[in-house]
Amino acid sequence: MEEIVLSEGSVVEAVRASISMPMIFTPVKWRGRFLIDGGAVNPMPVNVVRNMGAEIVIAVNTVGIAQHKRRRQSAKEVKDKPASYPESTRLAIVKRRLNSLIRGNKDRLKIFDELSDAARTRVYTGNRKIDPQTPNIFEVFIQVFNAMQYEKIRLATKSADIVIEPDVSSIGMFAFYKADEAIAQGYKATKKILPKLQELIHCGG
Repeated sequence: MEEIVLSEGSVVEAVRASISMPMIFTPVKWRGRFLIDGGAVNPMPVNVVRNMGAEIVIAVNTVGIAQHKRRRQSAKEVKDKPASYPESTRLAIVKRRLNSLIRGNKDRLKIFDELSDAARTRVYTGNRKIDPQTPNIFEVFIQVFNAMQYEKIRLATKSADIVIEPDVSSIGMFAFYKADEAIAQGYKATKKILPKLQELIHCGG
């Protein structure tokens, strides 16, 4: 019930704590506390980076509560791909450890998608009186979670200098294994805001 800002120590440990989504990853013990996904309290911490001294704040909104029902769009439809740049040794180590974490929980993450599909199939075939568009229990949980975050995100975007909103409507909350598609959409959305970012930089923020 309290926001904890990690500003020192291990990057891997901080990211691991930040993505400790309930029901997916176990909480991370840190200085006598158990930390979960920071999005539960502050889903878009614009105020945190402002307090750290950031002159230009770029926020990324992936909740998309106002988006239409998930579209069946694949990463193949996104032609623009991120350019490859050489990585530092330290960054490469961090990425390897985080990728190992995701791979280690890949089966668990897919189970939620499979349970969601199974629940939908059962609703469709088990009772014809139910509208086929009726969301199942997992979709309801996700939408409620997003709704709880939405007002905070809406207010935070107003205080950010730039807001990037990648179209991730086809990627479920538990679809960590769709990283390539998420990266491609993020790259596409970021290219759109580059002119505004360059203008802000040239104007000194």
